[in-house]
Amino acid sequence: MKLYIHFGIYKAGSSYLQYICANQREYLNSNSIYFPSSKEDKKMISGLISKGNADGLDLALKNEDESQIGSILQQWYTEAKVKNYDRVLISAEALVHQLAQQKRLDLIKTAASAIGFKEIKTMGFFRDLADHALSTYKHRAKSGNIPDYVHWVSEVYETPKLIGNLSLVINHNKDIQWTLRKFKKDSEFLKLAFFKDWLGIEIPKFETRPNVNESITLSEVKVMNHIRKAYPTVTDFFYEELKALPKKAKAKDLVLDNYILSTFISHLAPFRNLIESLNVFFSNGEQLEIGKSTYKHKVEPAIQLTDNQLQVLTNRIVFFNSWRGKKVLIRRRLVQLIAKLMSNNR
Repeated sequence: MKLYIHFGIYKAGSSYLQYICANQREYLNSNSIYFPSSKEDKKMISGLISKGNADGLDLALKNEDESQIGSILQQWYTEAKVKNYDRVLISAEALVHQLAQQKRLDLIKTAASAIGFKEIKTMGFFRDLADHALSTYKHRAKSGNIPDYVHWVSEVYETPKLIGNLSLVINHNKDIQWTLRKFKKDSEFLKLAFFKDWLGIEIPKFETRPNVNESITLSEVKVMNHIRKAYPTVTDFFYEELKALPKKAKAKDLVLDNYILSTFISHLAPFRNLIESLNVFFSNGEQLEIGKSTYKHKVEPAIQLTDNQLQVLTNRIVFFNSWRGKKVLIRRRLVQLIAKLMSNNR
C-alpha cells in the first residue's frame, strides 16, 4: 500500500483538483486508488473552496498527537485494504505547513510504516513568489480586513519562511518521493501533471470548470476596505455579489495589479536564496522566480470600476439603508455581541 499526499500549496489549483477527484471516485477506484470520503465532500463535489479530504490529520499533526495520527491513517489503510486498492490519495493544502516541519513529518512516516504503508509520495504546486503573494492577498483581503498590503507582504505573508523550511525537510528525507511542479493557470496542465505524471493514470473524462476559486479584483479589495468601515458585520453581502459578477463585467484593473505586483517584488527580493534552495527539487524549465514587473511609476494608480461594479455596490448600500437591511444589520450585531460575551465568559 502506498500513501499519496497532495499538499497544495494554497492558491495553486488545489480546490480544482479536489473537485475532479471528489467527482471521479469511481474512476480512481478503477485504478486502485482510494480517495477517502470527507466532511468536505459536499464542497469538493460542488467545486467550492474546501479543506480537502484529510479530515482531522492536520489538527492531529499540529497537536503532535501520535495516537490520533495513527488512528486516521489506520482507518484509511483498512478501508482501502478491504476494497483491494493499493493506493490511498489525500489532498489537503494545509498539510504543507506540517510537511515542512521535520518532527511532524516523522510522525506521519512512523505511523504510516507501522500500519503497513510501504511508500509515501507527495506532490505540491508552487507559484512565482510575488504572483503567489498577489493572489493570496486578493483572497485573504477580500472582506476588507487587510488595508495595508505593504505591511502584509513584509510582516504577515508566510510563504518565504515556509519555502525555506520545506527545502530543508525535502533535503533530509530522500526516502519520500517528492514531486514539485510550477503552477500554471491552465486546467489541462494541472490535470496532466496531477493525474498522468504523478498518479500515473490517464486524465479522467470529466467536464470540468476551468476556475473553481474566483476572487475579486484589487480595486474591489480597496473598495471593501471602505465598506468594512461603514458596514463591518455584512461585508460578505458585498463580497459575494462582486465575486459573482462575470469577469467581462469588471474593469481590467491591470495597472493597479502591476503596481502592487511590483511593490511585492521589491519586498520579496531578499528571499531569492530561499527560492533557489527549493528550485533544486523542480524539473528543468519549471524554476520559480520572485517575479518580474515593468511597472515604473511611483504613485499608486486609482481604482478602476465599471458601471456594473458600481451598481452592485450602490444596490447593497441602498438595501442596508432600508428597513429590511437595517434588520439584517441589527441581527448581525446581536450575533457578534453574543459571541463576544460567550468568549469572555469561558
